[in-house]
Amino acid sequence: MPCDHTQPQDVMSQAEAWLRDHDIASDRWPGTQVRYGENTPGGMWASIAYELERRGKEWVVTRLDRNREPLDDADCGLVVELGS
Repeated sequence: MPCDHTQPQDVMSQAEAWLRDHDIASDRWPGTQVRYGENTPGGMWASIAYELERRGKEWVVTRLDRNREPLDDADCGLVVELGS
């Protein structure tokens, strides 16, 4: 059964688009951390939350939470934090 929420690969694409839109060169992407949260009304879960990290040339999902309660609006959407 397909999931009713955004998939990690979609979040990775969103993060890369954000980085390009902010003129961040790809050689600066390693170490970047991404948080993404989404409410999924009517779905199997009330909400999901991901954390990803750019390691070299790959994205790695470091956290995946499926929640029975919805997230606050402040915890929804994409947050990108550049590595040092």
